[in-house]
Amino acid sequence: MMVDATSTNPDQIHDIKLLVVEDNPVMVSILGRVLKKMDIRFAVAGNGKEAVEACQEKPFSLILMDINMPGMGGVEATQHIRKLSAHYSEAPIVAVTANLSSEDLAEYKNAGMTDYVKKPVNQVDLHRVIEAYASTLHADHEAPYATSKIVPPELQEVSDDELDALNWEVLREYGAIMKGDIAKLLEGYLKAGPEMMNALAEAVYGKDGKRLEHLAHKLKSTSIVFGAESVSAIAAQLEACGKSGKMDGASALHTELHICFERTNHVLKKRLTLMKMGM
Repeated sequence: MMVDATSTNPDQIHDIKLLVVEDNPVMVSILGRVLKKMDIRFAVAGNGKEAVEACQEKPFSLILMDINMPGMGGVEATQHIRKLSAHYSEAPIVAVTANLSSEDLAEYKNAGMTDYVKKPVNQVDLHRVIEAYASTLHADHEAPYATSKIVPPELQEVSDDELDALNWEVLREYGAIMKGDIAKLLEGYLKAGPEMMNALAEAVYGKDGKRLEHLAHKLKSTSIVFGAESVSAIAAQLEACGKSGKMDGASALHTELHICFERTNHVLKKRLTLMKMGM
């Protein structure tokens, strides 16, 4: 669906017709909130197939493309979109992903992607990439992503072990973007946790690689929004097991994930309580 923003920004940014391709509702909400602040009109496609269909109907000026999605992923979608028309042979398609190894970047480039933005996405990086492609389409906007921890004053009394459980800068960044909605999203994440762990266990012990890949990817991308980088990293390893079909180490990884998830959720539950108290 097309979403209209309401704030005011320079014409170069305002006039962009942008497509967000993302299957994670939490990430869609975060990207949407930032884009609305920038007065960007945008549409959302939930997977690669929907993205191709949307591009067949409308000449988007810029596409923010998730990589791992059910059905058709971002790489395959990009290849299809590049063949649609002369417009789409040149339109910027930006990978939005946490997978940024040299092999990954080579794959994105070979598929026809123009650039990338690292997940978790922050407001500065997103604004920079949109502004760059709104003007010259060739601007160099790559910059390192800060990972230092900023500890909220209300949690200064927790243990060092608990502080290390999260990337507080990421949590605060998304909290600032989402404002009142972040507590609702976090509550949903925590409630879904036990069911997710059980589903992952079933996939691991049932040796269902395809389901493991899908579930682990969902947990990986959602966990990073709340600063749960350790959970996200282990989920990424499980995702790789599912994708490759090499399940020998999946059981040990799931055990490690369960321990890490419980540790992280203990801290997130504290944070949620304080959010509900308006702190």
